[in-house]
Amino acid sequence: MILNKINNYLLPVSVPSLIAVLFFCFFSTQALAHPEDEFCNDVKMDPQLCAQLAELDRPAKTDGNFDLPEIKLDRSPFETALLYTKLGVEHILPMGLDHLAFVLALLLSSTAFRPLLIQISLFTLAHSVTLILGVLGILVLEGTWVEVAIAFSIVFVAIENIFLKSLTYWRPLIVFCFGLLHGLGFAGALSELGVPEDHFVSALLGFNLGVEIGQLSFALIVFLMLYKSIKKDWYKHFVVIPGSLMIACLGSYWVIERII
Repeated sequence: MILNKINNYLLPVSVPSLIAVLFFCFFSTQALAHPEDEFCNDVKMDPQLCAQLAELDRPAKTDGNFDLPEIKLDRSPFETALLYTKLGVEHILPMGLDHLAFVLALLLSSTAFRPLLIQISLFTLAHSVTLILGVLGILVLEGTWVEVAIAFSIVFVAIENIFLKSLTYWRPLIVFCFGLLHGLGFAGALSELGVPEDHFVSALLGFNLGVEIGQLSFALIVFLMLYKSIKKDWYKHFVVIPGSLMIACLGSYWVIERII
């Protein structure tokens, strides 16, 4: 009942809005999955120094001074968890465009809540495992190729949406494997941010929680937008195919960009 009421307001704008967002993401000159990485990689700068200098890229106050954040060195475990939860959310919203594109591809292909829940749960479990292993240094892969593989995962799922009439029995396994790759990407981002040794567990759990909050918030909004459309006869031809095509193009752009 509640979903029906919400969707009555969202349905008139849901499909065109979704396609418009995809077009904007692809054609925008800022269509970089993680723009802060682009800033750092050109000069091979130390990540922590890069993060500090990035804070200077903001308008000055009227008195000519920059409003830099206060650095607090004596945070409690709870304060550390809150800080890294915020950083985890920000890594997804708005900076994690590649991760959101992957989640969106999963959403487009799911015409019922149960298969969507299974895919999202497997994706969450997988990237949580490799996030922890990556930050602990147990599983470390070359960051560039991890990012290329993440981009490829977006292309793969999007193309599968276009050519397959329904979800396949191997889709959950594919989602889990790709989730492992995305987790390594999250681990690389967290390692660049730096993790305090005295509150390592709090920071790790907080960042992972923030990532989940960002992803699930996005998934919930899109699901509500498409809730009444997914059972329509035209959904596959006018939503899934054009939407997946744009996602595949965006993912292909990232594959080429990250290889070059």
